[in-house]
Amino acid sequence: MAISCARYLSDSYGFKLNFHPVSYPNGTSLLLWKMDLSSVKINEGSPAKGCLAFTDSLSLKLNCVKYAGSKYGFDMNLFPNPDDPAGIYFEMDLASLHQMD
Repeated sequence: MAISCARYLSDSYGFKLNFHPVSYPNGTSLLLWKMDLSSVKINEGSPAKGCLAFTDSLSLKLNCVKYAGSKYGFDMNLFPNPDDPAGIYFEMDLASLHQMD
């Protein structure tokens, strides 16, 4: 998933999030996306209209994700992955998932 503009403090960034689901032996599954650190770039100039904003807890509210011909909104919460502590992961908040059309 490509994020073209996300504001953090006074700068805006673009980056890619790669789907990275995790299943544990106990049956627990997580819907995670891992930030592709090589894709991170600082956007020049003022943030574009509609630029996402990181919250204080570094979560993102996505409000127009297209999947299978429909649009969805949901929150992505920062997830400290103990299996990859150097990676930056976001977990989909299923309770926030809603169809927009």
